Amino acid sequence: MKKIKVIESTNLHLNEMTHHHLDLLDPEERKKLREYVMGNKDFHISHEPTFFYEAMDWVHRQWDHHGINQAPAGSSTLDILKRAASGERFRCVEYASVTRDVLIAFGHPARSVNILSADADYGGAGKGHMGTEVWSDHLDKWVFLDPQFNCYPMKDGIPLHFTELVEHYDHVQFHPPSEETLREYPSFVSDYFGYIRTNRKEHGHTIRMTLPLQGREQQLAFEAMELDHASYTNNKDDFYPALNHTMILFEYKEKKDLPKLIQDYNIQTEEEYEAFLPLLSAKPDYRLTFIHMAEAFSHYEVSIDAGDAIVLYDNELDWSLVEGMNRITARTVNDCGVKGVPVTMTIYYGE
Repeated sequence: MKKIKVIESTNLHLNEMTHHHLDLLDPEERKKLREYVMGNKDFHISHEPTFFYEAMDWVHRQWDHHGINQAPAGSSTLDILKRAASGERFRCVEYASVTRDVLIAFGHPARSVNILSADADYGGAGKGHMGTEVWSDHLDKWVFLDPQFNCYPMKDGIPLHFTELVEHYDHVQFHPPSEETLREYPSFVSDYFGYIRTNRKEHGHTIRMTLPLQGREQQLAFEAMELDHASYTNNKDDFYPALNHTMILFEYKEKKDLPKLIQDYNIQTEEEYEAFLPLLSAKPDYRLTFIHMAEAFSHYEVSIDAGDAIVLYDNELDWSLVEGMNRITARTVNDCGVKGVPVTMTIYYGE
């Protein structure tokens, strides 16, 4: 009897995505910001995560830090960059949001993250700092950037998100290893190991999703002031969702009517049914359905048995297995040409 056996697979269930990072900027805003940035800097935009570090470095150099000056309400990132070009200085908040929006403009999901001391509610002033986290399709993980200090954490050659920085603090290296970074940053950042918080649009509200790290209690104030719409989760996967993944559903094009076959062949016993199984075995002729968690989705790229990529604007494709090994790879491409995390399956069909 010929059998269908999955040999290798990264095809895993995807939860429905409720928050879209790229929606922070509409397509026209993304286009204008992209044009402004490319007019001032030549980036390696196709090399990720190198592009992340170049974008952070470029934003870092646009102005000198100012601990208090806040961008006027309603200012866009383009407004902030133009004001900075005229000599205005801004806070860590603007470093983080501008870096976030530059990354978004080039098609990379990113977010500002607020890192907080454990006593951020009533411990006095200076209990919070802002950084940026960006999703890496190449690494299949989130990466933390601190554009105010122009550095990022790594362990064993892998860039970390902020929670990993806290968990592996004693073994983390900060890059680039400038004198200021080595002298000041490790002590500075360790003051903010209490909580990490980011804004999510869910349930019709902007929610401040908070993951406790070394902090233990849920807080309803920040530096003695009001803290609206804070929500708390103890699940790191809630705070760090996997993005830009693809799931493949297999549907057999030919389905057997088992009750009718049993009646037609007058199968009476389990032994007769067992002997009949080879005639019932599934034929690997499929209609594939692709489901994704990509933002600003454009199309799928599908490759079968290492062949040329098939550009698929629909979400269905017919595929029949041949005898022997069969391999399929699929991934998303967004409207900036950024390719998502590939899903790969190797399936054997035969005796």
